[in-house]
Amino acid sequence: MRRPKKFHNRTEQEEGRASERKFPQRLRHSAASGARAVKGDWQDDEILVECKHTTQQSFRITVEMLEKLHTEAAQAGKIPVLEITIGDYQVVAAVWRAA
Repeated sequence: MRRPKKFHNRTEQEEGRASERKFPQRLRHSAASGARAVKGDWQDDEILVECKHTTQQSFRITVEMLEKLHTEAAQAGKIPVLEITIGDYQVVAAVWRAA
C-alpha cells in the first residue's frame, strides 16, 4: 500500500512550499517568495498573501511578522493577508493595524 504524500520524508521547507502551491489559481505566485522587488508569496490586484507552514503543534505570530506584511502590502496598495498551515488545518486572516 502506498503511503499518503504527507508522510513522505519531506523537510519542513519542502512541506511549506507544497502548502504554498495549494492557493487559489486567481492569485499569482511571487517568484522567490518575497526575496525580490515583488513581495509576498501570492497576490492579485487587491491582496498580498504571506504563507507560513509548520508541521509542529503550534506557530508563533510575531509583531515583526505582522508589521512586515502590513508595510509591504501598504506599499503595493493591497490588503495584507496571512495564511498559516498547521498540520491539516489552514487559517487565513486579513491583517490590519488597530487604532
